[in-house]
Amino acid sequence: MEKFIEESKKIIKRAAENNKLVVFVGAGVSANSGLPSWNDIVNDIKEKIGYSNNKKEDNTIIAQYFYNARGKKEYYDFLNSKLNISVSPNEINDKILDLNPYHIITTNYDDLIEKQAEIKGMFYDVVAKDADLPYTPNDKMIIKMHGDFTNRNIVFKEDDYLSYSTNFKLIENFVKSLFATHTILFLGYSLADPDIKYIFKFVKDILSNDLPKPYFLKIEDETDEKIDFNEYQYYKNMGINILYYSQIDSNIRNSLENKITSIQHYKGKKTLAFVNYLLDEYENKTFDLFEYIKNFKNINFIDRKYLVELLNTKFSLLQYGDYEINKYTLILKKSDNNKDKIKSFIEIFEKNKNEKSVIEFLNKLGIKFITIEDSLKSRKNIDVIYEGKNDIKYTDIDEIIRFNDYEAMKKKVNEYSDVENIDLNLALQNAYLLFYLKSYIEAYKLYKRISSYALKNKEFVVYAISEFNRYYTGIFLINSFRYDNIANKIKNEIYKIDLNKILFKFPFNNIENEILEYILKRNLIYLSTKKIIELNSKINKDEQTYYAWIAENSTGINRLKENLHNVWKFINYNYLTIDNIQEVRNIYYYYCNIIVGSFMTPKKVLDYDECFIGDKAENIVIEKFEYFDIMIMLKYISITDLENIFGRYNVKEIEISDIEHIYKLISNILKFDNSRYMLKNILYLFSKIKLEEGRYGEFNKIICQFFSKNSVYSDEIKYLNSYIYNQYEMFKNFNIEFGEFILKLIIQDLKKENISFKICTLIHNVSSYIHIKDKNYILDEHKIVDKIRIGDDLIGNAILVNLYVLLDSNSKRRIKKLIKKYLKKEDYNYNDLKLYYNSVIKNIIIPELEFENKCIIYIDEVIKQNENEKKKHITSKPDILNELLCLIANLQLQGYIITKENFRKYYGKYDDRFDFLFDIESFDYSKIKLEWLLDCSDSLLQEISNNKNIVDEIKLKMKSYIEKGENINNEIIRIYFKYFSL
Repeated sequence: MEKFIEESKKIIKRAAENNKLVVFVGAGVSANSGLPSWNDIVNDIKEKIGYSNNKKEDNTIIAQYFYNARGKKEYYDFLNSKLNISVSPNEINDKILDLNPYHIITTNYDDLIEKQAEIKGMFYDVVAKDADLPYTPNDKMIIKMHGDFTNRNIVFKEDDYLSYSTNFKLIENFVKSLFATHTILFLGYSLADPDIKYIFKFVKDILSNDLPKPYFLKIEDETDEKIDFNEYQYYKNMGINILYYSQIDSNIRNSLENKITSIQHYKGKKTLAFVNYLLDEYENKTFDLFEYIKNFKNINFIDRKYLVELLNTKFSLLQYGDYEINKYTLILKKSDNNKDKIKSFIEIFEKNKNEKSVIEFLNKLGIKFITIEDSLKSRKNIDVIYEGKNDIKYTDIDEIIRFNDYEAMKKKVNEYSDVENIDLNLALQNAYLLFYLKSYIEAYKLYKRISSYALKNKEFVVYAISEFNRYYTGIFLINSFRYDNIANKIKNEIYKIDLNKILFKFPFNNIENEILEYILKRNLIYLSTKKIIELNSKINKDEQTYYAWIAENSTGINRLKENLHNVWKFINYNYLTIDNIQEVRNIYYYYCNIIVGSFMTPKKVLDYDECFIGDKAENIVIEKFEYFDIMIMLKYISITDLENIFGRYNVKEIEISDIEHIYKLISNILKFDNSRYMLKNILYLFSKIKLEEGRYGEFNKIICQFFSKNSVYSDEIKYLNSYIYNQYEMFKNFNIEFGEFILKLIIQDLKKENISFKICTLIHNVSSYIHIKDKNYILDEHKIVDKIRIGDDLIGNAILVNLYVLLDSNSKRRIKKLIKKYLKKEDYNYNDLKLYYNSVIKNIIIPELEFENKCIIYIDEVIKQNENEKKKHITSKPDILNELLCLIANLQLQGYIITKENFRKYYGKYDDRFDFLFDIESFDYSKIKLEWLLDCSDSLLQEISNNKNIVDEIKLKMKSYIEKGENINNEIIRIYFKYFSL
């Protein structure tokens, strides 16, 4: 019998884990809260009606006598006074809920169990009448099978039982169905209870040999531990398993009962002890490690909270006191207080540590080492009791995913053999890779096959994950083929997928259910966002606080990094296709914003003599971006958002670690056409990284390899130019061979219609830097002048002028001749004046009075046009006048104006910026605006910086901007620090 009760316990626990346990709660449970028993109430009834018959009659008949004799009102008033009284839930109510029953059915009329459920934050719908059953929003119920006082429908007297099938038809049929599909456990009943007799009667009618037998806990009399085998066999034949409490091992019973102080009555104490027995709350319990590990069979990356739960609940070890988890190591801290608990863990682990499933479990948790710090020994001693043979690897495609190795992904997909008896984990892997490669249709089809096969083979966890991925793959597919018939067909299919219902439809155990809720209900998004918000205040505090010593894993920023890294691992290593949905990208955006803010927070260090504790102290900030940070910025943050974040914190330069891994990632990204959108992020980030000469060359090589096979897109030119400009201006990095490659690349595309001013700026910068590096350099590009001729095309003119410094003497002569010939035309326009300005500034032609006069005529025409438009209250391009005047002012500053007095008529009339540049010495410096600095050449900025009065005014203006918290153009800030801050 002892073996039978142990086996029964396993069945009941497994049912609880699989959401298949239904607990019947009888009056014996409520009696421990002070409610009277059946016999107590019936004895009071006998006194009230003067019942003296010695004949032993059923209690329901006695209740019927009372109803017949005194009537409905007195009958209900009496029962109400006895049973509907204010009492509190007891510990048995609490522990029954700890069993996590799917449904609780009670023949009691009180509300003790629902009160305790509310206290514990557990959600059960209460069903006390037939009308309640169809309207239960939750799938889990407390069914008050015999009604309650609120509904005045209690089942107590004989008539109530005889008419039960009529009055509670839906509830009765539902309860009967549960006997056929669930494991049933009766607690708090006596075999003599009329409730049990009635329930057992319809159990006998519906149960067959093929259906599971319900379990009934029998608490024997206090002095009687003998089993009535005739009774046991009788009820077994009825389809009922009687569990005799006395058959539990006596040591276990004693251990359980000795801990109980809240309940005194022996039956209540033993009932509670039995529930605690099911919950394993006793000493010398055994723990099946393999049963626990099975919960994670289909999960590749396991959150370490499950390791914490394992150590806390199964071995009573407390985190930080008894153990710590530090990166890849579980550290057990042995002391006088926990030596027995540590010993218990070690015994189980040592016995099983070489088992494949245990090694896989630790690997999925990211644990490579298990050590013991033994404080019982005189010298601090650390023993290694487990060391993984290989590096942590969650799946066999870890590295492929981590480094975006698209070539390897394609190879893996091609290797996959789509046979009938598919390997589900391999199939999930390949469907995920297809999705990653943006082969959405193929991925969707494979997910359909996986779902069908998993359902057929009762692999419900795989089915749930596959359906989740099929849904989100369908969403991506619809967005990619919005007006296609395929999209319409798939839209109809995926909108039939109800991810929430999957949780209730299949028999998942508790841990599986929790993990799938994390996935299917997207709790990982909600919880991760919540965690970021919580950690942000901790990070802000760490940035403002000086710490002499602080554990790395306790700082806000490191906890944030670990949390976000785990989110990324959970999604990608468990093959979930939500990595790029907006909600997940938002999480990465919040993360990026916080780490950039931390990086830009000044590092502060108090020296030994400044720190009151006599040690060096410092605040906690990010000092370098790691591989994971850069990967997030490249893959999940749009270029607009990235610029906004860096602009918000005025980031000019960043430092990185793991450069080898970052280069590997970038190289892989640029090999895949569908990842080209990341190129702008790559160039933008690397425009802010100071690279050593060798690293600079390596990065240029990666960019050259990409553009040797691809043209430059117009929206990429800005970022390519930014990279080249910042690397030279900020870090003095420039390579002639790289510059030559870029120039030839741009020149090859000059015939395209999408040529823009951005190209002119890029050509100007590259040409200038090449010429600075090598004054004798000549661009080896023939017939460049024939490709673009001087004319009305402003961009074409600018390109030739910017390339001029690198061309051979023949080409230079031709360009000079073409410019002069073109500028001799009678009428000037904006393009002509701009061509004249650029040609003079770059010393292609010398200033000529004829050209100056034509410029004045054109400027006067623009002024006249503006005045006419003002009279008509319209505006066309008022900024053209200001720009033209600034060009003239620049020529004047460079000494390229022949007759300065001819242009003085514009002074003091139109634009303060012109006045400033035209005659710096005479200008009222209080009118200076910082944005004017953007129009000044480097040589002019250098000249202005020599004027102390101007420098002082610019400093005052900058201070005012900062104090008011106004946004300042990044380029203005760069100019300020380069020329005026010292």
